[in-house]
Amino acid sequence: MPVLAAGADAVQLLQWEGPVERPKFGDYVGEPDIAPELLTEGFLAAHPDIRWRREGLHAFHNKAYEEAYGYFRRAASYADKASMAMLAEMYWKGLGVAWDRPIAYAWMGP
Repeated sequence: MPVLAAGADAVQLLQWEGPVERPKFGDYVGEPDIAPELLTEGFLAAHPDIRWRREGLHAFHNKAYEEAYGYFRRAASYADKASMAMLAEMYWKGLGVAWDRPIAYAWMGP
């Protein structure tokens, strides 16, 4: 695994391990840390950030980038940081949206 610096404060880069199989429960994509039987419509209605982020990740890994963009935008409207990062990546690489580095930076901003 690559390391950016040596010593106690070394930062290790994570390697992408490929798409994760998402269990389905009804019409929704599963969440790895949440038991599938808990992913009811009521639970997902109370946690829209999780619902739309997981749907976005599922679409993204299936290369349905325009669909993923819509889901990530919905999750980002609930301040979902992971979805904001995915939007930044999509704008940075031009996946499903026009290539726009300033917008990508704004989504990933501080």
